[in-house]
Amino acid sequence: MQEINMTTYVMGDSHTRMFSQLDGVVIVKTEPAPTMFNSHNKNSSSKFYNIIMETADKMDKYKDRMILVCGEIDARIHIYHKHITMPVQCLGTSIEWYIAEATSHYEQTLKELEDKGTNFLVCGIPPAGKQGNFYKVPNYADDNQRTEIYRMFHKQLKQFCYNKGYTFIDVYTPFSDSKGFIKEKYIEDEVHLNVRFQAIPW
Repeated sequence: MQEINMTTYVMGDSHTRMFSQLDGVVIVKTEPAPTMFNSHNKNSSSKFYNIIMETADKMDKYKDRMILVCGEIDARIHIYHKHITMPVQCLGTSIEWYIAEATSHYEQTLKELEDKGTNFLVCGIPPAGKQGNFYKVPNYADDNQRTEIYRMFHKQLKQFCYNKGYTFIDVYTPFSDSKGFIKEKYIEDEVHLNVRFQAIPW
């Protein structure tokens, strides 16, 4: 029987690098880093939506797959900033609302991929890293606030994927320490998981 060579297109932000040692992988990192909040936006600066759809159209639907990687920059920077500058009146906190809104926007894009017959997996966000306010953004959350946002975001995205029947790659639970940061063994730098994560079945 002839061997089927599968190509895995890993799409998204700088966290795509943790998949770099998979066989048959093609890393498609967009710049600037895509946000989950804008993942449905055809006019976003990263063109993430457009690149996803273009890649889906050229994939072999019978043997190729796509892994989508985004959301960490939302958790680290954007959600807390929006919470401070544009609080919304809702049940719960505006942090919860913005997480739900980002997930809702992502859902639109994932539904389009599903309708195209694309074989895709959703990579969750990793635990928080210990990088400080490297980009000097206003309203940068402190460690406790950030780790809580990451935890909430992970929980919401995982539940969403479960409800929709989407394959979810949990890169949070196995690699999070008791405080919600990346375990030392799996740290590449102050933000990213290293390739050791691939030793964990997913």
